[in-house]
Amino acid sequence: MPALESGAQPLVIEPGNVILQHGHVFVQVRRGELTESFLRRLAPNFRSLRIAWRNQPVGVLAILEEGAPMPKPALLQQQREFVQSMSRDLALTQAFVVLGESLSASLLRSALRMMSIRRGDRRICGSVEEGASFLEPHVASPSAKELVTTVAYARRLLETTA
Repeated sequence: MPALESGAQPLVIEPGNVILQHGHVFVQVRRGELTESFLRRLAPNFRSLRIAWRNQPVGVLAILEEGAPMPKPALLQQQREFVQSMSRDLALTQAFVVLGESLSASLLRSALRMMSIRRGDRRICGSVEEGASFLEPHVASPSAKELVTTVAYARRLLETTA
């Protein structure tokens, strides 16, 4: 898969789920099921980057599109363990974007915010722009504007896998 002109490189693409690397930020857009194969395919990419980026500021911009199903509890636990293992070696700042105006999206944002109290390295956001702006001062690159462009690119990639 070709890189975006600005430097975003797709790492894993599956129907409904994509993750890209852009500078020192990982961008995930999910509108479908989180699968075990997605997490399994992600692991080798992160192992090499954890070594190369040890103790450097790294961002995660995770976009949950409106209507995306919640992961099964076992996969949610695997995902949590995966992020925790990354956090041990990286100065990780995370922006979780839960899109939508529905009651369920609002409740999910509220629940995630409550679980993230006193975590200056993590923010729950309602828009891509808010999440990108939160990450910008924490990572050397890319800019918030470039991250918004990267999310648009990730969404186009998802359209090709539908």
